Amino acid sequence: MSTQAQPQLKGPPVAAHRFAVTVTRNHAGCTQIAVVGEIDANSLALLDHELADQPSRDTDALVLDLSRVPFCSIGGVGALLALQQRTNTAAVPLELIVDTRAVRRALEILTAPGLFSLHATRASALAAIDADAEDRFR
Repeated sequence: MSTQAQPQLKGPPVAAHRFAVTVTRNHAGCTQIAVVGEIDANSLALLDHELADQPSRDTDALVLDLSRVPFCSIGGVGALLALQQRTNTAAVPLELIVDTRAVRRALEILTAPGLFSLHATRASALAAIDADAEDRFR
C-alpha cells in the first residue's frame, strides 16, 4: 500500500476575500459609511452587523458609500432595503454613492425605480443632504 505525502503549505494564509465597513460621523449629525469589497455570502453578516444600528438616534442624515464595491448580491440588496426602511421610519435621508455598473444594475433590477437616491460622487450625495435639510427648514 502506497501513501503519498500531502503537500505542506508554508507561510500565512492568504485572505481570499477582503471586506471592510467604516463608519464615521461629522459634527453636523451626518453619518458616513464606506464599504470596501464584494457584498456577497462571505461578507453579508458583517455588513448586516455594521448597518444594524443605523440610523442612530442622533443621525440627521446618512451617506452610504458603495463606490468601492465591485459586486452586490441579492442578500446585499436586501440589507440595503432594510436600511432604507429604517431610515424612512426615522425620517433620516439616505444617500447612496454608487459608481460601479454592477452595483447600480443590481439595485435597478432588484428594487423599485427611484427607491434609492443614487449619486456618482460624495460631493453630490452631500449636496443632496444639504438641499434636503434646507427643504425641511422652510
